[in-house]
Amino acid sequence: MSEVNKLQSIPPTNLSPEEILVWIKNQAEKTSAMCDEARQHWERLQNYHKNVAELMSELVALEKKQGDNRDAIQEIAEAAEEVFEAIIAVNTDRMISNEAVEIGEAERELLGDENSEIDRQYEASRQKFLRAYNSYKSKLGLSNRDEVAKLTGINARYISEIESGRHKPQFKTVKRIADAFGADVTEFLD
Repeated sequence: MSEVNKLQSIPPTNLSPEEILVWIKNQAEKTSAMCDEARQHWERLQNYHKNVAELMSELVALEKKQGDNRDAIQEIAEAAEEVFEAIIAVNTDRMISNEAVEIGEAERELLGDENSEIDRQYEASRQKFLRAYNSYKSKLGLSNRDEVAKLTGINARYISEIESGRHKPQFKTVKRIADAFGADVTEFLD
């Protein structure tokens, strides 16, 4: 039975006037106690509401932060992949040039025509890629490397390396560029 049911609105009829005053005082104390209890419940509810609101705010902030972190991690991973490709290309170029230095004069004469053919094929492949790249870049109205970087999701510095011809990208990068340009990857390859 709740406190409300314990209150009586009308005093019993068999009480003396002094007992009625005591009864009224007891009823007032019960009412005051119930009001205090209700106020405490209300304050607890307000505190719970405040705590829930703070937790929801923290949750929203955490979700946003995680989303921002995922984007940053993705960008870092892509940039690292591009740097790794560039390092491999530079090291490959160094190994090729170092091997060429170590080959003796007689071997160089024997391999001269073969190396020239490989160099010609590489250069032709690089030129085909650059022609297709520049053609699509122009068709799409892209005027600088930042616009290409934004469209392809590839780091602008790496785009600069590609555009200058200092680096010929690997197949997956060529495919990514072709996809972003809405082109068939074979148009960029020999």
